[in-house]
Amino acid sequence: MHLLVLSQENLALSRAEALALCDSRKTLLKNQFLFLDISSNDVNRLRNRLALAKSIHRVLFSCPLKKLKEEMGEVQWMHVIRQDFAVRIHGKTNLTERELGGAIYKKLKRPRVNLENPASLITVFILGKRAFVCLRVHELQEDFQSRRPHLRAMNHPTSMHPRLARAVVNLTGIRKGTLLDPFCGAGGFLIEAGLMGLTYRGLDIDHVMLGRAHVNLGEHSLPSSLDVGDALKIQTALDYVATDLPYSLNTRKSDVKALFEGFMDVLANHLRKRAVVVVPLYKMKSTPAYEKMARRKGLRVKETFEQYVHHMLTRKILVLVHQ
Repeated sequence: MHLLVLSQENLALSRAEALALCDSRKTLLKNQFLFLDISSNDVNRLRNRLALAKSIHRVLFSCPLKKLKEEMGEVQWMHVIRQDFAVRIHGKTNLTERELGGAIYKKLKRPRVNLENPASLITVFILGKRAFVCLRVHELQEDFQSRRPHLRAMNHPTSMHPRLARAVVNLTGIRKGTLLDPFCGAGGFLIEAGLMGLTYRGLDIDHVMLGRAHVNLGEHSLPSSLDVGDALKIQTALDYVATDLPYSLNTRKSDVKALFEGFMDVLANHLRKRAVVVVPLYKMKSTPAYEKMARRKGLRVKETFEQYVHHMLTRKILVLVHQ
């Protein structure tokens, strides 16, 4: 059993991203902690791709909180600890990290404590009256800030933050095959897909936007798998799609609706696996009934999420498959 510490900004979206990347049949969400029964392959995939999580831990054991100190003393820690160690407690208990660390210390032949940067970090998560004792597998520290849209060589005002862009790509569940962004714009989704080692293709009707995507991909030494084309005229099979429909605050509601409906026709005819489509919800405008339009075209809305952008705009994320 493993435990993921999720980003709390949007727990539903964080949980969905993690589940899209693994084959866990047994899951449990408690606060921001997601428990998963997953394989080592799933763990590797999560550590290399997750955007909306902070860390991954392997659950060593759980016990009633009142028995925690006793149970800590029963573990054969020499089989768990590598090099040096530290103990962290997450939650409320009368026990101290020093006390629990002492129980480990006594079990090691050559104990070495490193409070700053331990090779083996034991974290005790206190959830109600139960304690979960875990070994940190990976601290997720992807540097999304350094590639924020305004820092790119070719920025666009509606570009999505790379953390959210990566989560959208991951929501497709793609592991192999090709990811298509048919409204690729400046290439935000393609950059995240490329940095995760995925095969991707970008399509856009606007030559200028494709030029921007070409430059931005080149900044990361990623191939420019780009084509000029109309997303509403696609005639080939699509495995995975991740896209953010083009819009601005000046876009008319009727234009967004027509574009969405036309693209739903394309997905209904050619989608084979999963599409994640991002659309705008404007505070000052009535919003098209996106879910109803998708269902009317023969698509199933597997999940939806909303992500606040600013006081005038929220993004709606729809995960689509065939009915």
